[in-house]
This record gives sequence, structure tokens and C-alpha cells, in this order.
Amino acid sequence: MPCTRRILSHPPAWLVLAALLLLTMPQIARAALPATLETAQYDWVCVTADALVEAYAPLAAHREAQGLDPVVISLSEAIRWSPAGDDTTATLRWLAGVAQQQWGARYLLLGGSHALLPAPIHRLQTTAFTYDHPTDAYFACLDGEWDVDGDGLAAEWGEDAANPVIHLSVGRVPADSPSTVENVVNKIIAFETRPVHRTNGALFISSLMDRLWEEGKPYPNWALAAALDLRDTVQAYDPDLRAGLLLQGQEVVDPEGDPLNETALVDSLGARSHDFVFCQVYGIGRAWELVYPRTLGAGAFDPLVDTGHGFLLAMVSGSVADSREPGVLSHLLTLRSGGAVAAVAPTGMVYLTPSHTFQDLLWPRLTDRSQTRLGDAFTAAQTAFVDQVGWVSSFVATNYWFQSLQGDPATLIRSLAEQTTPAPHRPGPVHVQVVPNPFNPETAISFTVDGRSGDLLPVRVEIFDLQGRRVETLLDQLLPPGPREIPWRAGGGSGLYFVRVTVGDREQTVKLTLIE
Repeated sequence: MPCTRRILSHPPAWLVLAALLLLTMPQIARAALPATLETAQYDWVCVTADALVEAYAPLAAHREAQGLDPVVISLSEAIRWSPAGDDTTATLRWLAGVAQQQWGARYLLLGGSHALLPAPIHRLQTTAFTYDHPTDAYFACLDGEWDVDGDGLAAEWGEDAANPVIHLSVGRVPADSPSTVENVVNKIIAFETRPVHRTNGALFISSLMDRLWEEGKPYPNWALAAALDLRDTVQAYDPDLRAGLLLQGQEVVDPEGDPLNETALVDSLGARSHDFVFCQVYGIGRAWELVYPRTLGAGAFDPLVDTGHGFLLAMVSGSVADSREPGVLSHLLTLRSGGAVAAVAPTGMVYLTPSHTFQDLLWPRLTDRSQTRLGDAFTAAQTAFVDQVGWVSSFVATNYWFQSLQGDPATLIRSLAEQTTPAPHRPGPVHVQVVPNPFNPETAISFTVDGRSGDLLPVRVEIFDLQGRRVETLLDQLLPPGPREIPWRAGGGSGLYFVRVTVGDREQTVKLTLIE
């Protein structure tokens, strides 16, 4: 069936007649979902304002050509069908449930800013400050009670019971006019169909990220170190990935004299194509801060227009993805033929350590050539973040609720020409070596995590005594493929011990001899 027949901007004649009849009698209940949609199957669902439905038609056709089954739904129709009435946020939540549970949807695209398609507000509150920002996770995580105390704030730590289990990938295009939607759609299609030879790796950008820096005084740039660590992590997964650097603060006495400034940043993004860009800068909704008080506004990126260099952007910053007001990120996303195609960025303030833990989980999935679509990589990283870090504090929870995907979640990570189906990987056995053995009192346990590039496998290293009692757990975490060496210093007396190394569903146990 042609895709245009699936774009529901005008109701059928019988539905118009029914609506007219409803106007002349008391309205007892909301209209039901049309019979044609009760048994429908859609992979990709877009909901947007009535005036933008036709602007998304080319993207829907593009998705259908890729083998997805798309539908574009106008907001007025969703409200007409929804039991939530004119509550737009509740209607969108209801539609997300219908899309996932009835239609089997994998991707939900919110076509509009928060002014058009509002999300609930999540609050981060400490004794020193309060931040209120939207969370699109409300439309992706469909279980739990998001407002137990009835205060209108979603997923408050210790008050509500929102469940972070993701049911479908949700992205948002912060564009409210047909022309800006056209820019976004054209960039997505161009990015996904670009020739293979135009793939150019990644660019890692990091600013000082500290308001307290005083000119002329040295400052240890922990933000720079974190960006370099992420670059090294990515290259461990994909040694062939070209990784460029644009860093500020290498000269700790004069970070403003380093390469990262407004001109260098814009020139680097516009001079050549980058598949991926990591950008770590201090940010507020309408600007980025390179070094306090210098700010970089949206207009600074206008030279990127018509360069044809689109990229996928991942950010550690302030509330740059809060699309309640226009800002740098929304400008980058809606530029014509240049700038960001899609972005993973926070809507509110997040903390560096949990945020970088999330980036460490996201980037291997971006660079893994077996991964296909951005939304899948994003949701997999979010799920792994909860599994690895745990739900331990309001700061961790806030990092999760504020993370958002800006753009189409079905965006291909690589061009169509690069998409391949990798052969199934058959993990080999775990080979454990202990040197020295016998030992006193230290030894090293070596093994290899066998998996595909981009995999994160559960690895556990445990020490047992001769009676089979666990003496110590040396390691218990998700690790990428590669060789590992774990030191152990025995704290007990001489005798026999055993080390058990478990990688995924495979394990090996080796006898250890501690001598006096």
C-alpha cells in the first residue's frame, strides 16, 4: 500500500459524519480508535501537529522503502480518539501505549517542540538549587506511576514510582514549521544515503566546563581528561575509527588560548564530514559556554548552512535539549543541509560521572558496525546504564530521566551503502591463566573477553576456598571484548584456592596454590 495512504491527516467520511452528530448531542465518551487501526501493524509512528503532517510524508516514504511500516498521525486525531481528552501529554502517553502494545511499534517520533507536544516535568532538587526540565522518557517507559503524590512533577526521587524499563525508542524533532521540518527530513535522508567514502569517523570536542576558572591560574581540566578517556574507549572498540580532537584547557594557565574557541568549533564542524561528534561544554537552554563568561549562541552556527556535513551528535552539557525555547541544539538540528542530523543530549542538568558512564555505554554501540539505528543504540545504552549503575540516588535517576534523543529514533547510524548483516558470533571458551602459580602472596589472573566489537558482556571473577566458600569477588561488571588481567593479593594462610572466571554463560575454574 502506498505510504501516503497511511498518513492520517484527514478522517474518512463516516468519521466526519459521526463527529457532526456528536456536536448535536451530549458527548458521553471520546471517539474510539478507528476500526482500520485496531488491527494495524506499524514499526514507525510519527505524531505531529496537523499543519506538519504533510511535511513528514517524505520521511515516512523513506522509512517504508527501508522495510519499515510507517504511519503519520495528526495530533487532533489522536486527541479525538484518546480517552485523555484535551490533555495533550496524557494523549501522547496513551498513543505511545497503543503504538507499542497494539501496533508493535519500535519507534515513536514526536514531531514538534514541547510547545506543540509537551512532556511532563521532572524536578532535580537539592538544598542549593532546583531544576525543572521535561522528560521524554515518559513516552518510552510505559510502566509505573509517574506522579504518585499528585504534584504534577514526574518521576520524583522517593515520591513517585516511575519504571525505567524502555518499551519503544522515542525521539523528538524540535521543529514547529513546515520549512524547518523539511530541513530535518532532507538531512536525515541525505545522511542515510551518502556514499561510503564520505564517512569520516568522529570528532571529540571538550571545553573547560568550569565557571570558577580565573584567568592566569592553572586548572586541572578533568573534563578534558574525561573526553580523552571516551575517545580511547571508542578506539578500543573500533581501532580503525578516525578520531579528531578539539580540546580546550590543554595549557592549564591559558585555556582560552587553546584550539577550542567559537571560530575553531564552527570551522571544524563545517570543514569536513564527521559521522559522530562528541561535544562536552557547559550549557544553558539558549547558548553554550566555552569558558565562563564567553557564550556561543545559535547564530554562530549559521556558516554550517549548505555545507552538506551532517553528523550524529552526543553531548554532555546543561539543558541544551530542553526544547521549550529555541536554543543552540534546536538550531543545529533544523539548519538546512548542515549541522546535526540527530542528537543524544540532556534536557536538564546532569552530573559528569553518571553522564560519562552513559556515554561509555552509548559510544561503543554507535561505533559497532552491527548496530543499525540510533534509537536502538540509545535505548540499549539507557538499559545498560540502569543495569550497571543501579537506581541508587536522585542524581543517577535524574541523569536517566533527562537524557533525550533529538531527531528520528529510526535514523540509520551509517549510510545504507555500509549496512551489512554480520555473521553470528560464536563465543569461544574462557581460557584462564594464573601467573605465578604457586604464588606468595600476589598473582595475576589473565583471560580474554570474547565477543563482537561493541558488545558489553557480564564478567565475574571470584575466589573460593577449598570448602567451596566464596572468599572474594574481584570483578563483577559489563566489559567490552579484549584481554584482561586482574591482580589478587591473598589475605589468608597457605593452601589451595580456586578462581572462577565467568564471561556471559561460559566459565572456567583454575586451582591456585598459595605457599608460605
